[in-house]
Amino acid sequence: MVKCLESVAKSIRSASSRLSVRQRGRMLNGFVAFIHWPVMNRIYSMVYQPVIHKKTSASMPRSISIEPHNICNLRCVMCHYRIMTRPKVQMNMALYRKIIDDAAQQGFTSVNLSGYNEPLLDTLLFDRVEYARQKGLSVGFYSNGTLLTEENIRKIVESGLDNIHFSFDGATKECYERARPNADFNHTKNGILRLIQYRRDVGAEKPHIGVEAAADILNYRGLDSLRKLFRDADKVTVRPADSRAGDTESLLLKQSTKAYPYPCPELWREFTVMSSGKVCLCCRDYDGSVELGDLNYQTIAEIWESQRFKEIRELHLNGQGNAIKLCQHCRLIRLSNAFSWWF
Repeated sequence: MVKCLESVAKSIRSASSRLSVRQRGRMLNGFVAFIHWPVMNRIYSMVYQPVIHKKTSASMPRSISIEPHNICNLRCVMCHYRIMTRPKVQMNMALYRKIIDDAAQQGFTSVNLSGYNEPLLDTLLFDRVEYARQKGLSVGFYSNGTLLTEENIRKIVESGLDNIHFSFDGATKECYERARPNADFNHTKNGILRLIQYRRDVGAEKPHIGVEAAADILNYRGLDSLRKLFRDADKVTVRPADSRAGDTESLLLKQSTKAYPYPCPELWREFTVMSSGKVCLCCRDYDGSVELGDLNYQTIAEIWESQRFKEIRELHLNGQGNAIKLCQHCRLIRLSNAFSWWF
């Protein structure tokens, strides 16, 4: 039965890669409705749930997301930075080193220096990259690419940064600047291309350079154009826009609050730390509405093993993730890679 379900999951993943976001949503909703049938739900619970529990009981995540500060220079239409109410804070290096030391000791392998911010605004960014790499962690971050000066391009390559992903929502000036007010299409495009060229000129292998767009903005029809624009990047992708903590604005598909019988992968994929040092549920929690602990005073293990975090994971494992308000409308769990991520 497990092999059969694995085969179905792989088939759905393959088919969904050729569909629009709306079509993916309909397909996944159909799959979940099928799983909710009384007979199938019983089979699923008896056969599939033990597989999920075995996978998720292994250990804590191996990746940690540390938001070095929560300051950005843009107010993009798909991002909740524009309505975020928590104080703007730059994490000091003492706290950052404490967290990195803890993560390395716990066996984490990578750190993502992103959050509700533009990392290149962080005056301590390259010090952070250097320290994490000294501790054996691979380091990367997401950027809007608007601050790629010649100096920053040189520092990015010379720092040994492992990967950088640019959010570039639009293969045309009109589409891009509608999604990212006050950003200039040509300036950002040329900066990314200059980074790619500089890496080639100096013979560097890193960082891995990716470019991605939100599907609700670009639409999959624009993917070929985006790939042509950044043909020398290491990877160009279109990602389904997530719901960012229940957003139901026009750019995002409205979602049902119906429970899903499988857990959200983010709880086991990445440990999320805000610029204040407090730990929130995931990167979609822009205002830290689900606070799990504070690394100013606690360790990663203490927070991971806390009763609060355990209860949340159990709710998801038991198909009751919608009991958490933050998770009720989240689109991530409805994507094609969510219901089969434990394979």
